[in-house]
Amino acid sequence: MNFRRLLALLCFALAAGCATTSATPKMPEPLKNPALTPSPKTLEAYRRNGMMARPVSSTDRAELDAFFAARQQAISTGQMDVLFAQEDYPVIFQTDDAKGQPVTFIMDHQRYLEMMSQAGPYFPDPSVQLQHGPREYIFITDSLVIAHQLDTYDFGTEKATWPSANLLIKRNGQWKNKAIIEGGFGEFLTANGVLREEDMVQPRKK
Repeated sequence: MNFRRLLALLCFALAAGCATTSATPKMPEPLKNPALTPSPKTLEAYRRNGMMARPVSSTDRAELDAFFAARQQAISTGQMDVLFAQEDYPVIFQTDDAKGQPVTFIMDHQRYLEMMSQAGPYFPDPSVQLQHGPREYIFITDSLVIAHQLDTYDFGTEKATWPSANLLIKRNGQWKNKAIIEGGFGEFLTANGVLREEDMVQPRKK
């Protein structure tokens, strides 16, 4: 697979197209130990910090579907300003390398624009056929949602099935993309200059 096709694949993944279906995950049974009872002080600390507040009140997916539909429309029509406006900066890109080591990049608004501009000649690439698989929405709260998707990319002689996820946050009543989670791009991004070493979050030494 050549550089042009790999970079096109990356850009499609970063911009995550539209899909329609989702499912509600089954909640595990809580572990119960009658010998362990939280103290009133512990309960008050949890409540004060909001950890027992804000349960999911709705799993309505219409706004989320509309978010991704607008995203795909922006990509197909080249309205990149619409795509950029959907991000909550700084944007996090979480991936790993060939050895399975996690690699984290953080891009502010300017770096994100630079990265997408650099990828412009390859994106969108009409030679790459993209079929969006079903998307599953996992509601953490009413304002935090993980969107998981499985896409198929057809390069003519090669095909690849590619899982990805987005962390969406609802800010001021609008859904925004906060993080992209995608495997396997750890070396590729820096080796080809798409992202720089200074964009990488280095693990803290013990």
